[in-house]
Amino acid sequence: AKCTVIVRLLNFITAFWSKYPQDTMRSIDSLFYNNDLTKLILTCVFNPTQLGFDINNEEINKKLPERILTLLKSMTIHLPDQLLQPFYDIALEMTKTDGLYNLTKELNQNPIHWSLIFTITRGHRLLHDVRLLPKPNQPEECAKELWTTMLSKMITHEENFDKANLVLNVDTQRGLQSLFDYIIYLGIKPNEVLPYFFQSNRIHTDSGMTTMGTYLLTLFKHQITSWLGITPHFIIDNVGEINSVEQCRPIVAFLSTVLDLCSREKDIRQQYGRQFIHGIYTCWPQFSSLYYS
Repeated sequence: AKCTVIVRLLNFITAFWSKYPQDTMRSIDSLFYNNDLTKLILTCVFNPTQLGFDINNEEINKKLPERILTLLKSMTIHLPDQLLQPFYDIALEMTKTDGLYNLTKELNQNPIHWSLIFTITRGHRLLHDVRLLPKPNQPEECAKELWTTMLSKMITHEENFDKANLVLNVDTQRGLQSLFDYIIYLGIKPNEVLPYFFQSNRIHTDSGMTTMGTYLLTLFKHQITSWLGITPHFIIDNVGEINSVEQCRPIVAFLSTVLDLCSREKDIRQQYGRQFIHGIYTCWPQFSSLYYS
C-alpha cells in the first residue's frame, strides 16, 4: 500500500509539471519540494527496496525506473534552479566516499549486497542522464578501477587454475551485469576489457570447469554484444594483431560464441547482427593469413 501511494504521488507530480508547468509553479508552494520529498525520490532511485518495493517483481523492476526518469526529466525541465539545488546536494551527499550509496564502498563490503549494487549502478546512470549527478571527474579512470575491483571480487588466482568466488544466483548476476553496464557507460576502452574475454586459461566455477573467456562472456553476453553492436568498427579496432595460432584460438572462440548468440536470440540479431557480420568480414584477412602461411 505504501509503495502504491509513493508511485501515485510521483505520477501526480509528474503529470502536473508536464501538463501544467506554469500553473503548477504558481499554485504549489516551494516548501512542497522539501528535503523529505527529495530524499524519498532519490531513495526510489538508489534503493527502492528500502521503501518496500520488490525489485524481483519484473513489472516493478521495469516500470519504477521509467516513472522516476519521467518525473526527473519533467522536473529538470520546469523547476527553477533554486528548487533543483537540493537534488544536486543530496545526491552528492548520498554518493560521496562515505555516503549511503557510494559504489566503491559497497563493493568493499563483506559480504557484498549485489541487489544493492544493481540499484545503485542503475541509479547513478539515471541521475547522470538527467544531469542531477555529475559523472566522476575522470570517468574512464573510474571505470578501469571499477573493472579491476569487480574482477578481484569475482575471481581468485590460484597455482593450477583460477577460481570463481561467486555463486551466480539472480541477485549476483544482475548486480554484476548492471555494474559492467555502468563501466561501459563511463567510457572504458574495449582494449582494457577484451583481453580477459580472449583468455583460454581454466577456471573452476560453481557449475564446473570452463575457460576464463567463456565464463565472462556467458555472464556478460548481452552487455558485450550490445557494446559491440553500437560501437562503430568495434571488432576491426579491437581484435588486435594476430600473429600466431595461440593468439587466434581464443579470439575465434569469442567471436563464435557471439555469433551463436546472434543466431539464437532474435532481438540481438536484429539490433546488432549487421554490425557484427560487417566486422567479421572486414577483419577476416587477419585470420586468413594464418592458414596461408
